[in-house]
Amino acid sequence: MENFAMSFDGGGIRALASIQVLKKISQILNQKGLNELNVDLLSGTSAGSIIALTLSRKEFSLKENIETLEKVFNTFESIFVKNTKGDNPLYLNSGLKELGDILFEKRKLKDAKIPVAVYAYDILNAKPVILSSSSYPNISMSEAMQSSCCAPGFFSPIKITEQKIELVDGGVFANNPILYTYLEIKKLFPTTSMANILSISTMWQPTCLNSDKEIIDEAKLLSNGQMRTSDLIANSLSDLNYYRIHKFNLENQIKMNKTDFETKQKLIESGIVMAQENIDKINSFIEKLFQRQKV
Repeated sequence: MENFAMSFDGGGIRALASIQVLKKISQILNQKGLNELNVDLLSGTSAGSIIALTLSRKEFSLKENIETLEKVFNTFESIFVKNTKGDNPLYLNSGLKELGDILFEKRKLKDAKIPVAVYAYDILNAKPVILSSSSYPNISMSEAMQSSCCAPGFFSPIKITEQKIELVDGGVFANNPILYTYLEIKKLFPTTSMANILSISTMWQPTCLNSDKEIIDEAKLLSNGQMRTSDLIANSLSDLNYYRIHKFNLENQIKMNKTDFETKQKLIESGIVMAQENIDKINSFIEKLFQRQKV
């Protein structure tokens, strides 16, 4: 038996590019007479958690959920509520909380129509945390989203008292959560013969440094290393078909909180190009998914 998952990277406003890939997927599914994503797992880090959790909502069609995501990221500046004191963190958590509560209301992770997993890092116990519908069924979707999105320096950690954990953005350890998505598929389906995972990028750019640069951006270098390592390992696993949708085409890395109109338009246009340049991978994944559904 083969299983299928979709995985979404973190990247703040850059998720607008990922949504263009989703729109292309929806168009291809419609051409095949399908209106839903019949995958076995939705997975995401940070902004990718917003996508995964939104797609998991039972009451809405794929088309409706994509329309909601477009609205969310086209008004993404609303979550960046400036801390009036100008202290660290840069923003209050109120914008994140409001977004989560509007999108997910009282839904818990166990209410997902498709199993879902999002990623955060527990700073109290120094370990990654997979907030999934199987491991933490009674945590609210809003709380899970906030936990996965609260980037250090931007937002305050999310405390989940009953679990004795204090969480920050999952991009700390897995901005591209492909390996954790793979592990969750193996956990949910121990007898699977092949995991097929469509992994959608937010078009991160590698950080290159001049040898004479005095100040090294350690966080960016660590993130680059994690992304490269995830790609290397995922491509080497014999029971994983890794469909990575990615493109380097932005001159400079767009910051997660850069939300002006021109930036959004650039991301939308780049996302459309990214989808088209990776259309063979997208079609291959959907065709395998379609064939399984026909059986």
